Amino acid sequence: MNNKTVSILVIISLIFNLVLLSLFLYYRFVTKPILGNIHPPPHYPPRFENFVAESKNEIEPLRKNFEAEKRKFIQLLAADSIKTGMLIAQLEITLKKQLEMEQILGNKMIEIRQEMTDEEARAFFLRERPFQKEIRSKLKKIREKREKFKKEF
Repeated sequence: MNNKTVSILVIISLIFNLVLLSLFLYYRFVTKPILGNIHPPPHYPPRFENFVAESKNEIEPLRKNFEAEKRKFIQLLAADSIKTGMLIAQLEITLKKQLEMEQILGNKMIEIRQEMTDEEARAFFLRERPFQKEIRSKLKKIREKREKFKKEF
């Protein structure tokens, strides 16, 4: 190969490498993850870590059971023919599962609160989670767009 061909190939290779490096840097530092950190893990006082883990193990099957019943209800709603009796029966089952789950969750929260000091309880139960501000601001923007849209028409 002559020098001209080699220099053209080197230039093309450098350009290609710069493009790849630029794309990597752009996606690494400029763009945000698609879902972001919507549900960051809660920060429990260290002495409650075991209690929280045990509670999650107890509540998780109830949550899965509730979610399954809720999916059944949604599928009945989406069915071609409406069977009101089945819908009402499935709604009652779904609500019972949710109530059971919420009852145990509430009891666990009361149990954990009894072990906390007043300061820990205020810090834990009243703290502002980082994602809540973001969600509130997004909802506010959506409401403002809706109002603007309504005013235009």
